[in-house]
Amino acid sequence: MRAGRRILGAAGGAVLLALGIWAAVRGSIDDAALLFYAGVAGIGVGAPLLVHGGLRRPPVALGVLANTIAALALGLMLLEAGWALLRTAPNPTSAPMLRFEEGRWDPEQLREWQERVLRNWFRMLNTLVRFDPTHVHPVVPIPNRRVTFFESEYRINSLGLRGDEVEIDKGDRYRVIAIGESTTFGATVLASDRPWPEVLEERIAETLDCDREIEVVNAGMGTWNLADSLRRLEDELLPLAPDMVISYHGHNGFKFIIRDLPPVVVPEPPLFPKRPSRLLARIEFALELREFRRWYRFEGQVDGDMGDEALMHTEYADLYRHFIALGHEAGFVPVIGTFNMAVNAETPEEVVEFFALTHPMVRPLEAANALHTRLVRALGESEDVVIVDTSEGLDGVYQDQYIDLVHFTQSGRDRLAEHFLAGITPILLADPTLGCSVRDGRPR
Repeated sequence: MRAGRRILGAAGGAVLLALGIWAAVRGSIDDAALLFYAGVAGIGVGAPLLVHGGLRRPPVALGVLANTIAALALGLMLLEAGWALLRTAPNPTSAPMLRFEEGRWDPEQLREWQERVLRNWFRMLNTLVRFDPTHVHPVVPIPNRRVTFFESEYRINSLGLRGDEVEIDKGDRYRVIAIGESTTFGATVLASDRPWPEVLEERIAETLDCDREIEVVNAGMGTWNLADSLRRLEDELLPLAPDMVISYHGHNGFKFIIRDLPPVVVPEPPLFPKRPSRLLARIEFALELREFRRWYRFEGQVDGDMGDEALMHTEYADLYRHFIALGHEAGFVPVIGTFNMAVNAETPEEVVEFFALTHPMVRPLEAANALHTRLVRALGESEDVVIVDTSEGLDGVYQDQYIDLVHFTQSGRDRLAEHFLAGITPILLADPTLGCSVRDGRPR
């Protein structure tokens, strides 16, 4: 009788253990929580039942192993239950902020951030832009469209520009046009957020007392580079008779510089896996991340050293010289700003590796940005153009000025507008047709 019970116990334990292993593996792969935890429970019950129920006097080591498996299964379920109770799930309607101090400790939050932002970003773009049927630009804006990105409203006016309507005839206004990428168009997320050209217009009105109104038009467009903006400037923006055009370009055109760097091959970074067990998912992610970082350290280091002469012969340099020539021909003041990123050469390595999880090419991008800054400064010395160094308090300030690697928080956009205000104020004060003076009476 006892032998029969032992056989039944061993058989039952073996079946439970086998089914538990299958259910746990299948549930983990499919992110099926109910199947996974049923499998964990089956393993926790089946292992000791197989050993203690099937053997009258099991070896001590085997008994300890069976008890350990049961304890680990129970402990995993208790830990996961505690984690679920203590962890506050992110609000899917909250504004996205990718912060190193938070994301470094919570890779699951990073994965959720990526999915949430990309899903909303593409929904927004699909509403506001379409593929260019002429294939001149990557995409073109759709006039008279509105959409909300998280809490921020995006509006495209009848001219295909972000913001309020712009009259083609500027009248007596002094018109400033800002060209750039999504960083100029404005990756705004909060209801109170505003693109930096809008902030600049407000700061000018607050700082200067002028006889004529100074208007700032936002002609930035996501996915575009400087070549795209210059085509639009010639075809669509010059009829608006700009008095000044400010360029804040960089990231989207780094291919105009990065092609001169050694090729860099970096594998796609791992995403935090979707698993019913966050503990096991973290272990899996840590192993994948370790392998990624091994490749990243091996392949991700680039030599950003380029001589001044070679730098001035890059395609980016030619595009900027074309922009400057357009200004002289059309009668507007060309202004070029340096570009900023959340990381630079002085950024701690652990921070760079964190941003590499969403931008695998962060090292060559950082090197290209440093070259771009050198190029812009060199153009200021050799060409008749206004250069605004926007890097102070922005470039490499990953702690609080950025949503991600290149897009600013409102604090960053405000600071960028202040940099441009400081850079163009002498031009505005020197223009006799404007009759401007500083409102507080202090010299600038």
